[in-house]
Amino acid sequence: MKRDDLIHPEVSGNKWRKLKHYVEKAKGRDGIVTFGGAYSNHIAATAAVGKLLGIETIGIIRGDELEPSSNPTLSKAHADGMKLLFVTREEYGFRDQLAYHKQIKQEYGNVVVMPEGGAGYEGIVGATEIIKEQDDFDLVAVSCGTGTTLTGILISLGSHQHVMGFSALKGVRIEEEVRRMIGDYFLDKSIEDDYQDGYSIFDEYHFGGYAKVDAELIDFMRSFYKHTNIKLDPVYTGKMMFGLIDQIKKNKELRGKKILAIHTGGIQGIQGVEAKLGQLIY
Repeated sequence: MKRDDLIHPEVSGNKWRKLKHYVEKAKGRDGIVTFGGAYSNHIAATAAVGKLLGIETIGIIRGDELEPSSNPTLSKAHADGMKLLFVTREEYGFRDQLAYHKQIKQEYGNVVVMPEGGAGYEGIVGATEIIKEQDDFDLVAVSCGTGTTLTGILISLGSHQHVMGFSALKGVRIEEEVRRMIGDYFLDKSIEDDYQDGYSIFDEYHFGGYAKVDAELIDFMRSFYKHTNIKLDPVYTGKMMFGLIDQIKKNKELRGKKILAIHTGGIQGIQGVEAKLGQLIY
């Protein structure tokens, strides 16, 4: 397992890698505006970076029924100085539209508008750094939300390697997002097909959808921690490791392969899920 969760206690794993180039763009500007849901690790990480580096941050949050005290993730982001704007799900649907970005800049000045989850060119560039000098592995396993981290890994794979993506979302065609991001990264849509055989998406381990868990997943995470002393988060890496181990049990072709699992961090998100469950995970 590659322990990217150890990069920083609050800005760890793929969150920092996807943020770092947006942070560079924000120097000398009026701040960063980004998007996320109620339990977004990306929102929490952006707020923490803003506090550490003195950058103004604004989070546009899906759900106008929410408030900063709704859960520990939002409370921490608010405490770290992020201005939280709670919008309807309808308005949140405009988050990728340039007209909406223009409206944001008119209101908040010369800000960097960062896509949800850092899912843009800068985020992909950061994600390409995850498996540098990791040529001795046959397979790389990673959790998926927007697909940005998987895309960055896919682009940097050796010809003998394959990436296994485990979706944390329900009903989302991550393959379509990956193809779009590859085309955008290379500014050439014809290149999308060149990477088609380099990855597989497993969408049967979402446990009901984003930030949703059940007793089976919690029991697995506790058992994994007992045997490895490694904490997994319930939103992403817990589901990824559950799925990876299940695939190894079911698929004899995976046995004997060298597999690198990426721990993408997100440990801070445990508190939010624990509050929703009304119980501690660890």
